[in-house]
Amino acid sequence: MIQELLDGVRQRIPFRDDIEITMEANPGTIEAARFKRYQLVG
Repeated sequence: MIQELLDGVRQRIPFRDDIEITMEANPGTIEAARFKRYQLVG
C-alpha cells in the first residue's frame, strides 16, 4: 500500500534524490515487520 501511494505521488511530483519521507507511529501499537517493509520501499 505504501509503495502504491509513493508511486502515485512520484508520478505527479518529482522527488529529489535526497528526499526524506517520515512516518509517525504509536510505540505501543507498531508492528516491527511492517516497518521493515516500509524501509524496503525506499
